[in-house]
Amino acid sequence: MLEKNYDCLVIGGGIAGLYCAKILVNSGKKVALIEKETLGGTALRWGALPVKIASDYFKNNSEDEFIPYYRKSLNKLEEKIDLLIQKSNLDLFYGEGEFIDENTFLVGEYLIKASHIVIATGTSPKSTKEFIIDKEKVITYKEAANFNQLKEKIIILGANVEGVELANVLSKLNKEIILVEKNI
Repeated sequence: MLEKNYDCLVIGGGIAGLYCAKILVNSGKKVALIEKETLGGTALRWGALPVKIASDYFKNNSEDEFIPYYRKSLNKLEEKIDLLIQKSNLDLFYGEGEFIDENTFLVGEYLIKASHIVIATGTSPKSTKEFIIDKEKVITYKEAANFNQLKEKIIILGANVEGVELANVLSKLNKEIILVEKNI
């Protein structure tokens, strides 16, 4: 085990974790950031931002070049996030881990000790009794953000802002959309 010591440990490299780590570094703290998957989290990678990219695209363009445009936009985002990390004086670790005690977190071969720990891990989609996520017939926002793997008829569970925006974008890709909302 390699032991590392920090003022602050931020668990989760989504938008909240990234900005938290940046603010802490800018205030002079020694910071570690842990992300299990990809920096940017749901909002930037699969949620609000991709839907907004698509909405902006369809204001002036047709369906034909959407997928290359979308991929190029996400690549630019990745470059910006990488630049943010490079410019920040923080240590980045990838992987899932576990708490050893209230000030110690194990990730990979690193035992990270910190005086303060921020948990910014976000949420995850869950199956229900009626809808089991199989990533083929029942998919999550991550699969939906691929856009080019979608069926012709789509039911979106959740008519919140992101659900409605996604329905709008998908309708421009000539998909038949049904929005379902549990509570109004």
